[in-house]
Amino acid sequence: MDTVKKRLLWVSHMVPYPPKAGLLNRSYNIIRELSEIYDIDLYCLNQENLITPYFDSFEQGLTKAKDELSKYCSSLYIEPDPVRVSSFSKMILTFKSLFSTKPYSTEWLNRKSFANQIKAIRDSQDYDYIYVDSISLISNVESQRYTHEKLILGHHNIESEMIRRRSERTKNLLLKFIFYIEYLKLKRLERIASLEFDRQIVCSAEDSELLGISTGYRDHFVVPNGFDFRLLDGFCRAPKLNHLLFIGTMDWYPNVDAVRYFLNEVWPNLKQQRPEVIIDVIGSKPPADLVELSKSDPSVKIRGFVQDIEPYLAQASVFVCPIRDGGGTKLKLIEAFAHKIPCVVDPISCEGIKVDDRHVKFAQNPDAFVEGIKALLDNRKMADQMSERAYQIAEAQYSYKVIADVFSQSLESMETEECVA
Repeated sequence: MDTVKKRLLWVSHMVPYPPKAGLLNRSYNIIRELSEIYDIDLYCLNQENLITPYFDSFEQGLTKAKDELSKYCSSLYIEPDPVRVSSFSKMILTFKSLFSTKPYSTEWLNRKSFANQIKAIRDSQDYDYIYVDSISLISNVESQRYTHEKLILGHHNIESEMIRRRSERTKNLLLKFIFYIEYLKLKRLERIASLEFDRQIVCSAEDSELLGISTGYRDHFVVPNGFDFRLLDGFCRAPKLNHLLFIGTMDWYPNVDAVRYFLNEVWPNLKQQRPEVIIDVIGSKPPADLVELSKSDPSVKIRGFVQDIEPYLAQASVFVCPIRDGGGTKLKLIEAFAHKIPCVVDPISCEGIKVDDRHVKFAQNPDAFVEGIKALLDNRKMADQMSERAYQIAEAQYSYKVIADVFSQSLESMETEECVA
């Protein structure tokens, strides 16, 4: 006799396909694995800018996404009106948010038609779990319970902490003020969410601690990011001497900040000591200043979006991750571990990943980055040993099969806790 699957409504702030960038990768692969044990309905907002970089057209990408996601979802709804936010509209919305109790982070995704669709499906269907994949979506989902359903809120990052760091780092006094106001609003919203949702899922123990400090509520379940190890079929490492690599979507502030920091603060000293070193920076939508920099320095390769990144992963001698902001678990690092690339990283970029100096070279300043890169380039035996240990961590703890099991435990444990209570 077949077991009846429990029903899960997954509400997403983007169409989780293709599994290229961090958010898309995590959501797609967890949904794919969870579909084995849950009956999933997927409701998505439609962020055009997250689809178009990977396809010849937006329409082609949307069609492909629908075909692929329908393999794993019983029902799929994609908001027909794409989310398009120009620089001018962002500026206007930012200005308006200064006079509102609601943060910019939720208002830019506030869509009445989408909220109505979610209410309608909850009115007509009986779900066991409602998973909201970002606090930015909170204005689209009523916190009122329907029948016995459980409400779960996901945090890819702790948004208040990210904005607080930006407020501290920027030298622009106006931006410092705007970021600080946004930080206070997000912190308040996180406290409200801790009361309205039955469970909150975070990507790392560090994020759980930060959210606990923000809300005073500590019943968070850690579900880290992962890697689809099926992608390693046929992969073969062939590192080229003095080839560095960074991968990350280049319209996300922490990635852009990391690359600017590395090229401005680390690269000149590294090039002086190692003139032959080359770096590939892969990620869609690189800003103009980085593209221009690459034109003046042929050893800096700003590649933009690359359809097939395997050749770059294969030839990289060292993966650098100078990210100094953002939360969660950095998918790009787990990907580097899975491909056995030695890594030099800022400790912040390793938050949520259970590694130490046996697995990576840590660097908290430009000189440490230079020394860490040189050490790995000069001692291939040490580099190979470190990358092998990092691979073993990734394989044991960060495959999406393991991650999906942890996610399922986070849902099922609520039922157990209710019975005990």
